[in-house]
Amino acid sequence: IASRFAIDERGALTIDGEPEFLFGLYHVSWIGGRTGQGLEDDFDVMTDAGFDVVHPTLLATETTDAVLSSSHERGVYVVGELYWPERELVVGRHRDAPAIVAWDLADDANWPAGAPRVSPEELASRRDAFRRLDPDALSYASVIAGPGLEVRGYAQAVDILGVQSYPIGNNAGDPAWDERALEQHVSYVRTASEDADGTGVCLHINLQTFAWPDQRAPTPSELRNMLYASIVHGYKGVLAYTFYDGNSGLHDEHPEVWEELRRLRAEVESLERLILKGERTVIDTGVDGLHGATWSHGDERLVIVLSTKRDHAVEFEVPLHEFAGVDGAAWRVREGVLSGRLEPEEVCVVRALVSGSEGSP
Repeated sequence: IASRFAIDERGALTIDGEPEFLFGLYHVSWIGGRTGQGLEDDFDVMTDAGFDVVHPTLLATETTDAVLSSSHERGVYVVGELYWPERELVVGRHRDAPAIVAWDLADDANWPAGAPRVSPEELASRRDAFRRLDPDALSYASVIAGPGLEVRGYAQAVDILGVQSYPIGNNAGDPAWDERALEQHVSYVRTASEDADGTGVCLHINLQTFAWPDQRAPTPSELRNMLYASIVHGYKGVLAYTFYDGNSGLHDEHPEVWEELRRLRAEVESLERLILKGERTVIDTGVDGLHGATWSHGDERLVIVLSTKRDHAVEFEVPLHEFAGVDGAAWRVREGVLSGRLEPEEVCVVRALVSGSEGSP
């Protein structure tokens, strides 16, 4: 019997043969031992909010049984983290749970540079071992994006690769770093995507929702910018970090981030078919801090353009020869050229038919 889960030729996760853009959060349950009733309560909050994948710590317990059963009933998928010495016990107990889409085989796998905690060879060995334990589930690992950190070998070793990019507040409040943080995110996700090109891996962005010590969390505008910058560079899923890591929960600690993440999940769902099935082309804008891509699927087109500038607007003209006339609040398409003005950190999303019958900002 074939597995329900696979990665297609475009690097998209498929479930029962249909591509899916899973959008959810980590839950670092082992911190503070939040693997019992607390996990069940947090799971209810996340799934009630509309997220369709959760990354919790799984144990060989009745609580984990209940969480996985509830996941299946709600149509929510699980990427399972586990305590490594108990992996065979945990996988053996839960491998028939239909909610489990993947097992997490390594976190921060490529860190530190030059002496990673898990080599690509070791990760591939773990993948092979897990396929014997649970042939139906996929393999997942996360890596850190940044200078000197290998990505390609890890992309070759798993089915789904989470890429961590946490630039907001990651340099002790240095104003110069803060100014370029969004552009740094673009650099990280683009480089990781280019390194993974041709491996067939499905890239998920580990979107930053937390605050570094004594720093602030991302703003809703920054969160939106970082999400769409990732999608522009070929990422096809989100596992945001994190709902819980010893705090009171993202919805309580950073409610504005929580609400924006919920809104973005619904927005991406409306674009999912084009993102996953469309032919993506990265736009060479020729403008510093301006990034974008187009997707073509049948007679439908999608274009995303964003600015990483912090303090000034950007005027742009982007050739889109197959688009007809479409107007938005601050942009338009005329004679095959998308033009407009993006305010600091703004993202422009345009959908249209080749005939030019509709568009949406």
